[in-house]
Amino acid sequence: MQITQVHTDDTLQEIRRHGTADFPFEYYLDDVRRYEKQAVEWHWHKEFEFVWVERGAVDCRVGSEGFRLTEGMGLFINSGVLHRFEAAGVGLMPNILFSPSFIAGPDTAVYRCCVAPMLSAECGCVLLDGSAPWHGEMIGRLWEIYRQAQTEGPVRELRVQTAVGSLWADFLEHASSRFAVRSTGGHVLLQSRLQRMLRFIHERYADKITLNEIAGAANISKSEALRCFHAGMQTTPVRCLIAYRLHCAKELLESTGRPVARIASDVGFEDAGYFARMFTREFGLPPRTFRARRPHDAADAPGAAWETAPFERKG
Repeated sequence: MQITQVHTDDTLQEIRRHGTADFPFEYYLDDVRRYEKQAVEWHWHKEFEFVWVERGAVDCRVGSEGFRLTEGMGLFINSGVLHRFEAAGVGLMPNILFSPSFIAGPDTAVYRCCVAPMLSAECGCVLLDGSAPWHGEMIGRLWEIYRQAQTEGPVRELRVQTAVGSLWADFLEHASSRFAVRSTGGHVLLQSRLQRMLRFIHERYADKITLNEIAGAANISKSEALRCFHAGMQTTPVRCLIAYRLHCAKELLESTGRPVARIASDVGFEDAGYFARMFTREFGLPPRTFRARRPHDAADAPGAAWETAPFERKG
């Protein structure tokens, strides 16, 4: 089954577990155009992630940076960094995710020297666009890991872990200039502030809340809140609030028989007409038409999309 949306918590952390507690590695094949609105929406996770494009093109946003990945290009995304993918047409994107502890345990010298610096680095991503010879080598090795992960056998896990460790060592050597300077706390602070404000929005979206209150959730000024949302998600706090209200309204239209005006009020819109206009702009259909065209079956139930093979992914 093809996944069509990413499920996140109130800080946009992805809910889906990647791998298992004793083998925290997973591989996927995303067909980005088959997601809702042809986009893998904003999310973050604790795992490191490598993505690359097999066919077509994928537009990637990682924090304040944007890239268009075409066939043969790839991207490393650091742990804890907000990111989003979108494809206007074909966008077939294999990817692997693994926990920092997959490289080495937190109490080891390897972790201190080769994992912890990455976790505290300012840089959120590294583009593998072919501008350096090692980029192509990395993509080739990612393919090898991807294929190896699909094999069976008594030493499959060892082979995958060894291959990922070798890839990681070479990646650090080549990309060391991007991660050589330890963070002064800026990147971590930005993510922390965003998460606190997002949690406030998700908890209070049905109320009449102001920009000042959103900023107050992170103990910062309104101007700093605007800067954080622009740097981290290329949006504003108010737009993020409206988008979340519309998302909640969409779920209520799909799962309940409440009147549209009641739903508008329940998710924080004071004017049902304004709600209808914003909903139409976001989803391409007026609320009543959207409800009529969406059957209420198990496929639409929250969480149903997660029952899938590992190579057909979340986001």
